[in-house]
Amino acid sequence: MPDIGELVVGAWLTEVKRFDFVVYNQRPGRDLPDNIAPIGSEGVSARLGELDVIGFQTADRTSYLAECTTHLEA
Repeated sequence: MPDIGELVVGAWLTEVKRFDFVVYNQRPGRDLPDNIAPIGSEGVSARLGELDVIGFQTADRTSYLAECTTHLEA
């Protein structure tokens, strides 16, 4: 379930930027090529855990990937 910050980003993509598709909390596969998930300094690949918000605008062939962090208290 998306949190409030992810929903705000998704609403901005949908209502302001007019994106066609917005999806939340997608986990990419473990078989990503090395140019997307390179080997880090410790010899461990930098695999992505989760993409918080993904937006696609088909007419312009534009996509957004967002990592969201929300701070609700000071």
